[in-house]
Formats: sequence, structure tokens, C-alpha cells
Amino acid sequence: MNKIALITGGSSGLGLELAGQLVRKGYDVLLLARDEGRLQAAKASLEALNSRINVHTFVCDVADEQAMCSTFATISRRFEAIDFLIVNAAIATIDLLGDYKSLQEVNRNLKINLLGAVSSTYLGIPLLRRGAHVLFISSGFGLVGAAGYSLYAASKGGLNNFADAIRRELLPRQVHVHLACLGDLDTPMYAGELEHMPAWIKAKMGRGKPMPAGQAAAAILKGCFRRQFRINLSSDVKLLILVQKLLPQKLSTYVIDRVLPFPPV
Repeated sequence: MNKIALITGGSSGLGLELAGQLVRKGYDVLLLARDEGRLQAAKASLEALNSRINVHTFVCDVADEQAMCSTFATISRRFEAIDFLIVNAAIATIDLLGDYKSLQEVNRNLKINLLGAVSSTYLGIPLLRRGAHVLFISSGFGLVGAAGYSLYAASKGGLNNFADAIRRELLPRQVHVHLACLGDLDTPMYAGELEHMPAWIKAKMGRGKPMPAGQAAAAILKGCFRRQFRINLSSDVKLLILVQKLLPQKLSTYVIDRVLPFPPV
């Protein structure tokens, strides 16, 4: 019997690349995403990689509590247990907090990026086998708050601490928890981010060439199977961690303020 991986946001980008890597290793995959068309395209592409695996798709918005409960109830009835839970679904919007059009829009971001991750974990934990893996996909912006990314940074910062707490909660069950704090990846989400990025951010941040998503997926899974908790691939993220670790807080804040952009007055 094949092992089973459940991936939220698994129909494109990094989620789909992680699915592809696991399919090649002989995992069956359960993909959760909002778009039926993308899910079916992802299913076809994954089944072409390995004829001995099964791909199951579920149309579900991680921000919709009723849909999440219904979807995970269906999964629980159909599958005995899962071996890998990948909490990946997210959106990245760029705007100053005061420029969001409504509180509903603000809360929608937080519901997808943070509460959706919490919901996926809450509903997924009862399905985990002993010795299973849980992977949280986070960002370097979970380590520092950049102007224009307030909601994304709040979500990912919360996710980082949530993952650390879940790691300790699952230690007695011998479930391995992992947190990938990533830099820029060549994904549709990153392309959309660049398209809507204001000039004052582009001018200061100087975004380099993003890492290919397939390369990132392979490195992330390698870290998981080596039972690493924190997985950092980007040199920018590693440098940020080093600055925060080695310098006094006042000095590290000063250095980071010189690097990150500020909006025009």
C-alpha cells in the first residue's frame, strides 16, 4: 500500500512541485485547492509521472470552515490514515494596511494564510500515523515585518510560532514537524506579486532571480526526511537570521531598516 500525502494549495506552484516529488517517491496524493480546473490539470500531470500512484482532488477553500470540516470528514471516511501533511495554501497581497478597501479584505488574508493553516492542522492531526510528517510552508517575512507586507508577515510570523508549538505537542506521538522559511520562488504566486508590486518596493528591495520551485521542493523534502525542523533555503533568509542572532536588537533593527523599503510620504 502506498503512503499518502495531503497537500493544501496543491494545484499549482510549490504545492504541485512537492506533490510531484512525492509521487515520484511512490506516494498517493490528496490535493486540496479552490479551482476545479487547476486541480484536474494537476491530477493529470501527476498521474503521468507515476502510473502506480493515485491522485485524489478536493475542491475546498481553507478559509471556509464548513467546507474544511466536510472535506476532512470525507477524507477520514475514505482513507485510514495519512503519512505527510503539507500546509501550503496561501496568498500574497502587497498593500499598506490603510490602503486595503475593507476590513473584510484584511480578514480574508488572515483567514487564508494563518487560520487556514491552523484549521488544516487541527483537522489533519487526527489522521496522522505515528512517524508521519507535517510540513508548514512559511517565508522570510515571518521573521521580519516589511512595509507593504503587514498582513502576510503577521500570518507567517504567527505560523512560525504555531509550527514550533505543534512540534512540541506532537513529539510524544513521534510525528515529525518541519517549517520551511522561504525566499522568492518561481511560482504563479510570485509572478502575481511582482505584477502588483509598487515601484517604491521594487526600487529598494532589488529582488534577485527566484529559486525554481522544483529545486526548492526537492531541498525541502530532503530536509524533512532528515528530520530537520527549520528548513532555510534562501541566502537572504539565512543572512537575516544571522543578523538577528548575532547583533543586539537595536543594531539589527537599524541594519534591517536600511535594507527594507519605506513607502513615500
